[in-house]
Amino acid sequence: MDLFISIVISLLFVLVFINTAILEKLLSRDLVAAKSLGGGLAVSYVFLELLPEVDHGHELIGEAIEFVILIGFLVVFGLHRLVHHRARSSRHGTFLIQFVIACAYIWLLVYTFPIESGLYALGIGLLLLVHMVFFSYSLREENKAAYDRWGRWGIVLASLVGCGSVWLIGPASPLLGDIFIGVLAGTIIHQVFTIEIPGAQSVRFSWFLAGVLLFAAIYIVTELAGPVEENEAADRGRPVASMMG
Repeated sequence: MDLFISIVISLLFVLVFINTAILEKLLSRDLVAAKSLGGGLAVSYVFLELLPEVDHGHELIGEAIEFVILIGFLVVFGLHRLVHHRARSSRHGTFLIQFVIACAYIWLLVYTFPIESGLYALGIGLLLLVHMVFFSYSLREENKAAYDRWGRWGIVLASLVGCGSVWLIGPASPLLGDIFIGVLAGTIIHQVFTIEIPGAQSVRFSWFLAGVLLFAAIYIVTELAGPVEENEAADRGRPVASMMG
């Protein structure tokens, strides 16, 4: 079931990347509301899902996890600064840098995706799907022709490779996994707070709040379902254990 959900989420990401132009037309009907909803979801993801993961990493590698997050943020921030400086001389070169960043980000996000709980992974995956919509939208805005011609296929490949990496080379070790989470945290924090959250003058608070409440509701449901799934798994294991005894 975990493999099935991982594949489903990866394929949904792929559909978003391929059809970004179509999604952009749909969002253009009320772009402010859509961005506000996406911003609420993204902020909730940082505080309810990402930071607890970072706290777990803190238990394993100590305060070094905080420096990993900082390094991840600075690397992405520095690359984006480089992009803006190069924009004056080479639009193609600018998009190429952002494309490489996007591929690395997508691979890391999919590879570190939680697969230990079916319902939990499905809920988080569907919420991240909204994040992917705005991520691909912002990337396409940089160079629509390049994105439609080859860029979208590159990040599609990154998503599929990320999913395949889990099953070909296995999940990362706890230490390496937490380092990846730290880098991912810095990257997402930069993405969310500098790109995805609309400015105060262009946000609809009702839609932003709706995004927060939607994420919180799904988060609570998946958290409550976690113990149920664990008990069911334990019940399935008892007959085997009794037979072996």
